[in-house]
Amino acid sequence: MKTHVLALFATLIATPGLAADFNPDRILLSSGGLAEISSTVPISGRTVVKLDAPLTQVNDLLKSLVIQGKDIRIVSVDLAGREPLSDTFAGLPFKPDDLENSVTLLAALKGVRVEVRRNDRTLRGTVIGVEAAPAPTDTEQRGARLAIATEESAIENVDVDEATRVTILDATMQNAMVEALRTIALNRSADHRTIAITLDGTASGSATVTYVTGAPVD
Repeated sequence: MKTHVLALFATLIATPGLAADFNPDRILLSSGGLAEISSTVPISGRTVVKLDAPLTQVNDLLKSLVIQGKDIRIVSVDLAGREPLSDTFAGLPFKPDDLENSVTLLAALKGVRVEVRRNDRTLRGTVIGVEAAPAPTDTEQRGARLAIATEESAIENVDVDEATRVTILDATMQNAMVEALRTIALNRSADHRTIAITLDGTASGSATVTYVTGAPVD
């Protein structure tokens, strides 16, 4: 029984998209093949607790959802549908196609400050653009060449290959890229839905969120 509990807990923690605010701290297995999963979350005024659930378990999860806590009020429980990827990217400086490979991503970083390292050479500057580089021989594929305006007001060109390392120096752009990649990953998880639980309570309170899901112990 203990092995099953540990295995189930590891599966839940590894579930893609599981909100950081929802960390299971108690799992109770029943002989009927069910698991009661609980998490105590801090509440500071109006708080939204998000968790991802397999589509096949959403109905049972919502029916079994229990929220307990002193002076805690449930504002809403919302089940988000899948937005078109284009709508989700509307507020981001990237398009889904920009993340297809490193070259298209670099092209989307025009005007962004970066640090470029290749072999023993390090440059800092602003991305001007990316252009195709001629192939060294007729049998090799064409590469790409990154053009940047350096901090010394010079224009430098750097070949983009496996020896090239590009670091985005703009924190806002870093966060946008992470968000864009996360959005693509969630969009591919067609068998999952996000449940958003909006709670209202004191500035230093807590709530226990509990639901029941299938967990065969065979």
